[in-house]
Amino acid sequence: MNVRDQILAASDIESQALYMAEWGVTVVVRSMTGLERERFERDYEAAKEAGQVRALMAALCCYDQDGNKLFTLDDVPALATKSTAALGRIFDEAIKLSAISKDDVEALEGN
Repeated sequence: MNVRDQILAASDIESQALYMAEWGVTVVVRSMTGLERERFERDYEAAKEAGQVRALMAALCCYDQDGNKLFTLDDVPALATKSTAALGRIFDEAIKLSAISKDDVEALEGN
């Protein structure tokens, strides 16, 4: 197998199961793909203005135990009304798994 095929075949998405006591369910938080990271960066400013950054991250990174995406971007406003503690844990885990640094966040905020 050549290098290109090795890269494309690599299983490089990390995940972590989190029990969400507030909701009584376990969600699987995955690292973002390149496409999801681009969507996050594209939609960050609008989400920030609407107070929905953590909800946006949850929509991009939450899956069920079978690997099915739990939410769509249309769910972001409804997710934003959920527990800040729960959304914060998802956000923190997604940031860690996706290797988003403090510098990355500051760059998004224009600092």
